[in-house]
Amino acid sequence: MTEWMRYQDLYERFIECYVGFDTAPNRLTSQENRRTENEAAWESKREALVERITHALENDGPWPVGRVGIPDLMWLAALDEVLSRTGLEDMVQREQPKLHVVHGREWRAFLREVPLSPARPHAVQGGHLRNWLRHHMIVPLVYPPYPVLDPKVDPESGLMTDPDQERLRIEIAPSTHLARALKKQAGGELKVWLGTFPDGVMPDWPNISQGRCTSARLDDPDTRRCSILQSLEQAQEAGAHVVILPELAVCPTLRDEILAWLDMHEPGFLLVVPGSYHEADPNHPERLPCNRAWLCDGSGGVIVAHEKFIPFKKDHPCHELITPGNRVTLWRTALGVISLAICRDFCEEEGWVRQLWDMLAPEWLLVPSMSNDGGIGAHVLQAKHLYNTCGTRTLLPNQTPGKNFTSDTSHGFIYPSASGATTQEWISPDDRLKKLILP
Repeated sequence: MTEWMRYQDLYERFIECYVGFDTAPNRLTSQENRRTENEAAWESKREALVERITHALENDGPWPVGRVGIPDLMWLAALDEVLSRTGLEDMVQREQPKLHVVHGREWRAFLREVPLSPARPHAVQGGHLRNWLRHHMIVPLVYPPYPVLDPKVDPESGLMTDPDQERLRIEIAPSTHLARALKKQAGGELKVWLGTFPDGVMPDWPNISQGRCTSARLDDPDTRRCSILQSLEQAQEAGAHVVILPELAVCPTLRDEILAWLDMHEPGFLLVVPGSYHEADPNHPERLPCNRAWLCDGSGGVIVAHEKFIPFKKDHPCHELITPGNRVTLWRTALGVISLAICRDFCEEEGWVRQLWDMLAPEWLLVPSMSNDGGIGAHVLQAKHLYNTCGTRTLLPNQTPGKNFTSDTSHGFIYPSASGATTQEWISPDDRLKKLILP
């Protein structure tokens, strides 16, 4: 058997071991308790197991499988380390990790660009299977079914929502040269510009009197165009690396103008999220529009497209009638895993949303939002939870659903603060650039 074939075999064993815990979570608690009883002895045995597996992989020797007294959790941690050392990263394909079918369910595994540090508090919390993988992430192709919040057919327009909105797919964006160079290009700190627009411009809601919020245009695109240009120029002057604009603040026409401006001016940004807006799908005119945001590079090239999967309801003046999205994308970078969400995708009272982000635990969540102050408070609670349990850093610019920003908290926040303190740091028109210290 060649080293490559043995590596593949070992990789399959690794994923099967992980899925075994995922399907029987009580086993994790039991084995974590065994480790706690004598951590020094447990770590010594794990290190010895790492060496035995490594020797077998490199020398075509017998696998040290089935040894009495080796718990599955020790196997999982040891395989995570061994596989990260081999250098055979093509198995964990950069373009799109291959699918592995275990117990009838499809899974993807990939090598992190940045290993989790064992010194981070959240990385040693009990009860979280993800924390036992310092070097890899393993995620299901499809998150368990979740309820569609909109009707299949809008009774007034007759338009259909997407009939396939029954499962949430988890996608892996390619690890590009930009992804691997982000930390080097940013240096020791990441300069983040969170733009909002206190210019009184609102989405045009033609059917708001019927309680329906679907918008094809802004009510004053020329004024918003000036606001956007001013914001981009200020961000460039401030030396921003990342620029994020809020939800329902940049219509598709203005978004395309932003991308053209980036391509023409080369302002030095590394990443840009040019807001979000409702967009119809020309290939499916029978469907309601989606609420779409893009994560782009500094020249306007699209890296990740995200379509909102939970529309707003009670916290806005009407119901957002959209076709819900059905995917979350993880992008592996030298800054850690980055993901994109829109407002209630990040913060929703339904338990499955919190469980989703707890499972994925990206290092960064970029969240364009449109919320009132009550919604912002809920966002802060979710950001605090994710940082304390997963180490996720949240960047959230907010556009209010009315014409006015009513308080000092209305524009959004970063969490944790730029200094690293475990509290939110509010943004304002006079304080949009945040300099985040990178580990």
